[in-house]
Amino acid sequence: MDIGKKIRSRREELRLSCEEAAKMAGINPSTFQDIESGKVQFPPFGIVYQIESALNISLLTSSGDKQSSIGERIWLRRGQLGLSRTELAKRAGLHRATIANIETGFTPNPRGQNLRRIKEALSLGERPMPKGGCSLGEELRVRREELGLTQAEVARKAGVHRVTVLSIETNATPAPRGQTLRKIKMVLGLDTGSQQKGTPILYGEEIRMRREELDLTQADLAMKSGLHRSTIVSIENGTTPCPLEQTQKKIDEALRLVSEKRMGKSPCQGDT
Repeated sequence: MDIGKKIRSRREELRLSCEEAAKMAGINPSTFQDIESGKVQFPPFGIVYQIESALNISLLTSSGDKQSSIGERIWLRRGQLGLSRTELAKRAGLHRATIANIETGFTPNPRGQNLRRIKEALSLGERPMPKGGCSLGEELRVRREELGLTQAEVARKAGVHRVTVLSIETNATPAPRGQTLRKIKMVLGLDTGSQQKGTPILYGEEIRMRREELDLTQADLAMKSGLHRSTIVSIENGTTPCPLEQTQKKIDEALRLVSEKRMGKSPCQGDT
């Protein structure tokens, strides 16, 4: 597994310390370091998704390494589908401990029957094309790959969770909510009819311009708003396009912004 190496490479590319990256992902610094160093080889997927979102990186993509064990490939595919071990075990008609033993290498050579059940449960084979052409998920996946975007990048730009994009592309969610679908299609340029004239200024860009008007550094703004500098950095560069409402409030107050200047609504607010 090379997840730790991917994380370290991306963190160094962004010039972040482990503590800063962990704070951006909302996890404990020691947990982050254990994953990056490889001490924890199979971290919970919830934490993996948080790191992906914070660093704008895809960690659950196959590297094509033929030396990867059966357990590693199963763990990777399970993460791509957002399944827990219990859910996979239920789908395959096996015990959860069986899945855990295979993934961690305790059972490096599982019985053929068990392996076939797991593969079927993970839909590792080719998906039949639905009548009338490709599915919605396939259409989005093809367009995303044409644009050279990862699922994490689409999710960040659309303001949705990576698992949401994943579940739509794999047809686990064949009929997504209209609002969610519109956001994703707009990011992929598939919904031009619903776009309004002019491109709205993103929250991070607005904050950066206002900060520079006040002649403040990112460190100054962080100190005035009681936030960490890495938080300001991730918002301004778009890694965190829609921060928590409480965080927005602190920044807005520090920059003396008023709600009227936001045209009555925050750019990050949407239909729920």
